[in-house]
Amino acid sequence: MRDSRDWIHNRILLILDGGPCHGYDILRSLNEYVSDLRLTTLYRWLHSMESEGLIVSEVQPGPHGPDRRVYNLGSRGETRLR
Repeated sequence: MRDSRDWIHNRILLILDGGPCHGYDILRSLNEYVSDLRLTTLYRWLHSMESEGLIVSEVQPGPHGPDRRVYNLGSRGETRLR
C-alpha cells in the first residue's frame, strides 16, 4: 500500500505542477489512473502532504457558491519533482 500511496502522491505533485487545483479537479485527474479513489481519502492525503510541506493550500471564494480550498506545489514538492 505504501508504494501505491507514494505513486499517487507523486502523481498529485505532477498535477499541481500544471497549476493550482481544488480537490475535485485533482480527483478527476487521478481517476484516469485510480478509478476507486474516494474524495475523503484524497483530502486526507492532501492534508498529510501539506503537513510535509509538499503542497500548500489557501481558501478562495467559489465562483458560484461556498469558498473552496485550492492546492499548489510547496517548496518541498517542487524539489521532489525536480
